Amino acid sequence: MNLLHQLDMIETRRDVALVRTLEGQLKTAKAYNAKVKPRPLEEGDMVLKRNFEQKEGHEKLAAAWEGPYLVGEKLGPTTYILATMEGKPMAKTWSAIHLKKYFGE
Repeated sequence: MNLLHQLDMIETRRDVALVRTLEGQLKTAKAYNAKVKPRPLEEGDMVLKRNFEQKEGHEKLAAAWEGPYLVGEKLGPTTYILATMEGKPMAKTWSAIHLKKYFGE
């Protein structure tokens, strides 16, 4: 009888373990996000863009970022049109994931 009772309780124990795991993940995410300071990009900011085009044979030594470029126009909360330093807009739009603010010069 004891073995049958334990088999019946297995689903309950799994549910309790799942809830505890999710609570721990939420607590960790909340602690991490409390330290993150959003830094939105504005028009005129200088940024570096991620370099996706790796030269053949130089993958490890190629620069991961290129630029600087100017933020020409903000299309959405995370979508931008970049411009060269001379002000000429680029044809492609860029997501904020692939940009980082440039603090030089």
